[in-house]
Amino acid sequence: MSKTAEQCSELKQVKADHTATFNQAVQDAHSIIGDLIDKLSFEFSYSTEYIAEKLHLGGHALRQQHATTINNAYAHCVAMCEKGCMYY
Repeated sequence: MSKTAEQCSELKQVKADHTATFNQAVQDAHSIIGDLIDKLSFEFSYSTEYIAEKLHLGGHALRQQHATTINNAYAHCVAMCEKGCMYY
């Protein structure tokens, strides 16, 4: 029982549609989680990385897709000052 070329084409399209839908759902979840992390970070004055670690999400990997926020910029400046680096 081999599939016809039309059946193969339909199956490929179904798989492609499923993959596209799944990838969009993952992107939406990243956005929702990122917004929640930003909200918690602002509300409780913790860095976004700290919040992500507490949520066991690995802050660096998750935050790469989001724009720089004032909280991240401030945390970066504090870290650079603690290292004693005057120039960045």
